[in-house]
This record gives sequence, C-alpha cells and structure tokens, in this order.
Amino acid sequence: MAEAADDTMLRRLAEENAALRLRLADAEDTLQALRSGEVDAILVGENIHVLEGADTAANRFRSDVLAQMEDAVIVLDTEGHVVYINAAGERQYGVPAAEALGRPQSALFTQEWDSDADERAARRALNHEGYWRGRCIYRTPAGRRLLVECSNSRLRDARGNLAGLLVVARDFSVQAAAESALAASRARLQFALESARIGEWDLDLETDASTRSLRHDMCFGYTRPVLRWGLATFKAHVHPADLVRVEQTLGEALDSRAEMHLECRVIWPDGSVHWIEVHATVFRQGGTARSMAGIVADVSERKVAEEALRDADRRKDVFLATLAHELRNPMAPISNSLAIMRRSEDPALHAQAMATIEKQLAHLVRLVDDLLDVSRISQGKMTLRVARIDVSSVLQSAIDSVQPRIEHKQQRLEVQWPETPIALDGDMTRLTQALNNVLDNAAKYTQVGGRIQLSARREFGEAVISVRDNGAGIHPTNLGQVFELFTQVGRTQDHSQGGMGIGLALVKRLVEMHGGTVHARSAGEGRGSTVVLRLPLPATPTDSQSMPLASAPAPVPLQQHEPAPCHATAAAALPDLPRQPLPAMTATSQLSPTARRLRVLVVDDNADSADSLAMLLQLMGHESTIARDGEAAVDLAASYLPDVILMDIGLPGVDGYEASRRIRAQAPQRDVLLVALTGWGQAADRERSRQAGLDQHLVKPIDPEHLESLLATL
Repeated sequence: MAEAADDTMLRRLAEENAALRLRLADAEDTLQALRSGEVDAILVGENIHVLEGADTAANRFRSDVLAQMEDAVIVLDTEGHVVYINAAGERQYGVPAAEALGRPQSALFTQEWDSDADERAARRALNHEGYWRGRCIYRTPAGRRLLVECSNSRLRDARGNLAGLLVVARDFSVQAAAESALAASRARLQFALESARIGEWDLDLETDASTRSLRHDMCFGYTRPVLRWGLATFKAHVHPADLVRVEQTLGEALDSRAEMHLECRVIWPDGSVHWIEVHATVFRQGGTARSMAGIVADVSERKVAEEALRDADRRKDVFLATLAHELRNPMAPISNSLAIMRRSEDPALHAQAMATIEKQLAHLVRLVDDLLDVSRISQGKMTLRVARIDVSSVLQSAIDSVQPRIEHKQQRLEVQWPETPIALDGDMTRLTQALNNVLDNAAKYTQVGGRIQLSARREFGEAVISVRDNGAGIHPTNLGQVFELFTQVGRTQDHSQGGMGIGLALVKRLVEMHGGTVHARSAGEGRGSTVVLRLPLPATPTDSQSMPLASAPAPVPLQQHEPAPCHATAAAALPDLPRQPLPAMTATSQLSPTARRLRVLVVDDNADSADSLAMLLQLMGHESTIARDGEAAVDLAASYLPDVILMDIGLPGVDGYEASRRIRAQAPQRDVLLVALTGWGQAADRERSRQAGLDQHLVKPIDPEHLESLLATL
C-alpha cells in the first residue's frame, strides 16, 4: 500500500513539474513579446492590462498616424484575410472595420488589370523584390470603380518569416479625370496653335533662358529647334528698321505693363524678310519683372494681303480721281464750244465748235467703251468674232487710229512690216483695239519729237508684234505692274500724262483671250520701253482657198508715217487765234464801259481745250494766247506779260505747279492772277496749287459765266 501511495505522489509531482515547465515557457514567450513590443496588453482572467512601455507608445503612435492618413491602408495575413484597415480605407471601400476584419480581401475590393502581362509583372516584382507599385483598377462590392495608385509590400516578423501583406492605395479617379480633361484641352490648344501656325514660349528674364515650341522657332526661319534662345537672340533677328520700336515696346512692357503686343519684321537665316506678331504677359515678383510668356505667329501672308488691299484701295482712289479727270478733259472743250456757239453767230465758228464737240464726244465714247470692255472681260461676257486675218491689217488699222496723237507730238513712227503675210485666227476689231492701246500708250509716254518703232514677224509658230519707244521708260520694280488694272506706272504725282490705267490691262486680257501673251521690257526710267505681243498661229498652213485673208496693205518703206513739222507751243502757231478779237466775231456778251480788256495766257496741252477757251475769251472781249507746255508758259509769261494765266496742271515736261513757281519767281512784283484750271479737283490738288503760288483752283469744265465774273473783278 505504501509503495502504491509513493508512486501516485511521484506521478503527481511529475505532472505538476511538466505543467510548471509549460507555464515557464509561456512566460518566457510573453516576456520576449513584451521586450520586442509585439503586444500592447496582457489578458489576465477577464482583465486587460495595457502595457505602457516605450515600444507600446511607439506602436500607438504608428496606429494613430495610420488612422489619420488620407491613403487607404490595409494589412492582410498570409491567408489573405484583413487584419487591419484604417479610417481612410473604410471610407474608400465603403466597409467599416468591424465588418472587414477577419474577412477576405474581396470583402473590400477586387483588383482588375489592363492585361495578364501587367498582372504577371506585378507578381514577379512582389515575389522577387517584396515590393510593387503602380496603377490599377479596384472594384468595390458596391460596384464602384476606383482608379488607384497603390503600393504592395510583403510583411515579415522579427524572425524574417512572411507575416502578411501591406497595401497602401490612393484613389486618384478625380485627379485622373482632371488630367485627362487637361490633356484633351492641351491637345485642342496645340491643334489650334498648329493650325494657326502659332508658337508658344516662355522666358526667364533673370537667366535669359527660354523654352519654346518648334513652331516658335519656325517663325524665325528654322526647321529644327534652336539650342538656345533669349532676348538677345530675338533682337538679333529683328529687322534693323524695326529694332528701335521693338526695344521701346519691350522696355515699356518690362517697366510698367503686364501685357505686350507688337508686330515687326524679322530676317530669316536665308536673308528673307517676314512679319511676326507677338503677344506676351510679364510676370512680376516684388514689383520686378521675373519672366515672360507668350505666343508668336508668322503673319507674313496677312501682311501681304493687307498691303494688297491697301494698294487696291489706293489704286481705286487714284482711278476714281483719274476717271473724273479724264471725263472732265473732253467736257471742257465741249462746254467751251457750246458757249462759243451761244455767243457768236459766225457759221465758221459754229462749224469749228461742232467739230470739236464731235471729236471730244468720240473720245468720251472710247473711254466708256474701254471701261465696259474691262467689265465684260472680267465677268466673262465678252466673245470674240474669230476669222482668218492678216497681221499687217491689224498694224495698219492701229496706225490709222493713233496717227493724230503721234503727229500732234511731232513723233516719228517707224514701221517694219513682215516680209511675208502672217495669217492668224482672231478678232480683227479686238486685236486692233489692243495694238492701238499699246501704240497710244507709247505715244503718251514718249516726249515731243520722240521715236516709236512698230514691227511684226513670225517666230516659232507665233506672230510677234513689238512696239518700242525711247520715252519715259519703266523702273524695273514696276515692270510686273504695268498690265494691272487701274495702274499707271510712270505717271508722276503731278498727273502729267493722264489716262485711267486700263489701257494695258485691257491689252493683256484681249491678247490672252486669243491664247497669246504680252510682256514689257525697259532698261529703266528715261530709257524707253518695249511691249511685245505674242499670238499663236494656226496649227495648219494657211489655205487661202478655204479662208481668204482680209486685204492687207502693201509693204511700205520704213518711216512711212513720219509727220510733218508742227510747232504748237507759241501764239504764232495759231493763225486762227490772233491776239486781237476777230472782226467777223459777233459777241453776245460785251465788256462793260468800265471793264478792262485783259491779256490772258491759256496754258493747256489739250489742243481742243486750249483753242476753244482762247476763242471764248476773245468773244468775251479779252486778248488771249496759248502755251502748250510749262516751259512755253514760263517764256510767254515774261514776254507776253499777261494779266491772267489759266494754268492746266497735267502738262508734259514742266508741270503746272512748277511753271507757276517759276513765273512767280521771275517777276514777284507783278500783279498777275494765276488760276489753276484742271481736271484734278481733290483736296490734295488744291493744297498743292496754293503752295505753288496759284491764286485759285478751278476744276474743268469751268462755267463760262463764272469765268467772265472772275475776270470782271480785275
């Protein structure tokens, strides 16, 4: 019995000893956990004892930080269950911590990948490096789709064993939408800038360094980005004529303004000149300009278009003024002739007046016809009456038409007829009109006594008609404009030559309607000019049996049309207009007993206008003589000693303004009344008359009664 009791006691002691060893081992583990800070509290029965050690305080601090983070933080164990989630995670996934803890990750979200390759790459990074960061899609149980930027990190315990997974995720769905909208806006802006050929730039004023788009550099002539660009580089490209203005504008913007706008010319590397437009904003800090940003555009095409519009507007104004002048010129002798017919019963004077009226009416009709022809061609309403014609017939018809003007200016016309007949298919009337305009233009711009050469020849399947003169010539820069509508290249600002600027434009259109071309050549101003018409010849040889040629004149020697001498610059050249009244004249308006008989000098290169006005003055009871140009007017003013000078402005050689100045200078003490009588009536013309010493400026046609009253005041 005693032995049995001893065995029982020994077994109990062994069991108690084993239990004690287990508790000691547990205590050791607990102490180790306490030392490492792995526990924050100890559960003793039903009581929880919170540990207040340094490690515990650090853990609590870390927990507080995690709770306040804006990013969602969750911790998963090795089985993928949620063991921690912060407040941001609760808000982001819409699941409270009480429901999430201990549940699988899918209770919060499921992860979606753009591709299987992306998922495999993320798993490789996590397995090999223990860390992966990127963007992906989270889908919540409620169906929300979150675009998140997340980082996944493997967690290990103190012994280095895998303990779980730390997931930190930030929802940037709103930011991504904003970035996408911003990118789309930038793309639209870039498209607009590229479409408008606008370059953007910004400049650091302290370092003079800039960033720019390629389009910016292209505005300065570069096809590749320039390595360095600053204010100094920009100024080096500015045209010297614009540099002072550009520097002034820049200085004002940097000193006092926030905005800057300028347009200037820049010189490209190839030497060409272009226009740019710059808009910029100046950014200041502490009142000091620190940087600038803006845009630049190449506006060369716009500048060219604007200049073309201004030029067209100027030419339109000149044309309207010229048209008024050209219409007034024939109206003056018509008005004078009608006044002569009213004041005189002399049949001879009536006949002469009627002839003048008919001649000037024909001139008016031609002016109107030219205008209508240009309009019809521009609208495509003109048709040609094409027939087989001989070029010599065209030459002869044009010569007959222009001969009076050539003879009036004592010019020498030399004609070189073709050696053999040249047949072409064309409108005889329109080709004659074109050649007549060329010849008339040559006579107009060639001085008195000058030479005009007309020739025709066959050349490489074309009929070539050439008109050459030794007149005023054309500046090389103006050669391309002579055939433009309403352009009067070579016409001085004093309107000395007249014309409406449609003659050569009409020539070009008529020749082109025949499939031909026309061009002008000149060695320069004062060195004459040549106009060449080229007309295509028929593709097949001329068949005189099937299409007879219009009759052509027999070839005549060179210089056939050489006018007889004519001197029309002095009173002696006008035997029909003596200085004393004609006895045969019966004037209906006589001088009053107290009126003084005046000596009147009429200065006008238009013969009909000058002759009819001189005759009208004689019918009014005054003495008159005529000068055909400015030089003759100055000479006659000194010898004839007129009381009144009626001065035309558009005179060949010395114009009316210069002639008036010389007359005033040679006898300043003489009380002579100088009156401008001209077809030019704009304000600028009147002001120039005043500056030249003219007392009055009258516009043709003058009212005879007004002229008589004016003379009566003397």
